[in-house]
Amino acid sequence: MNVNLTRVATEPFRLFFPLGILGSVIGVLMWPAFFHGWIGFYPLEAHARMMVLGFGGCFITGFLVHRQI
Repeated sequence: MNVNLTRVATEPFRLFFPLGILGSVIGVLMWPAFFHGWIGFYPLEAHARMMVLGFGGCFITGFLVHRQI
């Protein structure tokens, strides 16, 4: 088995941290996309949702699951 896959299998909470970073990047990139006209909606609620649930939720879940292992 691959070394990285073994690490993920033994410590699955580590997946939440890269997902949190991805959620924060998506949440922040909504603003330049809006101002350049790439998306047609005002991203206020979507930005807040991505930052709270995507970034915050993944990091909080990762730390809480890590503490219970």
